[in-house]
Amino acid sequence: MSWYNGGSFDGNFGTGFISGLKSGAINGFVQGGIISSAQAIDQGRNPITGNALDGIGFRYIGEGEMQAIDRDGVIPGVDAKGKPKSVHYSNEFYDDAQSAQSKLALPSKPSFRVTFKNDQIQVIHEGMVKPNYGQYDGGYEFHVFPGNWPLVSPIRIDQLKVNISIPKN
Repeated sequence: MSWYNGGSFDGNFGTGFISGLKSGAINGFVQGGIISSAQAIDQGRNPITGNALDGIGFRYIGEGEMQAIDRDGVIPGVDAKGKPKSVHYSNEFYDDAQSAQSKLALPSKPSFRVTFKNDQIQVIHEGMVKPNYGQYDGGYEFHVFPGNWPLVSPIRIDQLKVNISIPKN
C-alpha cells in the first residue's frame, strides 16, 4: 500500500519502513505528499497529530474580524460596536472553510485561520462543540468570557480554502 510519496510500508519494520524513513515519509501528515514536519510546525501544529502545538491556538474568523486585526494588530475581544464579547478558539487545525464551519458549528464560513500563543489566556470552559446554526459538531473548543480576552497578537494568518461544488448537468 502506498502511503507516501516514494515508497510503501510492508507492515514490518524492515526495508519498507526504513526506505520510507530515508525518503522522508515519516515527516508528519505526508500521506499523498501533503505536508512536511517543518511546514506543520511553522503552522503551529504537531506534525504527528495535526492539532495545535502546546501553547498555540487557532481562531477561525471572517472578513470583519480580519480588518480589526489588520487595523489594531491584536485579535479583538470586542464586537464591532466595541462591547466585550465571548471568544472561542480551537486547538484543531482546519485548512478549509467548510470543515471549520461544520466541525466548530460556526454561523458562517470563516475566511481566515489565525494562529496565536494561548499561554496567557484564562479559559472558562473547554469541550466538544455542540451542534448549532444547522452545523454538525465534532471539533474541540475553548471559551473565554467577555472582558477576559487579553491583547493577543497573531503569529500568522492564513486564508482558508473554499470548496466549490459544480453542479452536474
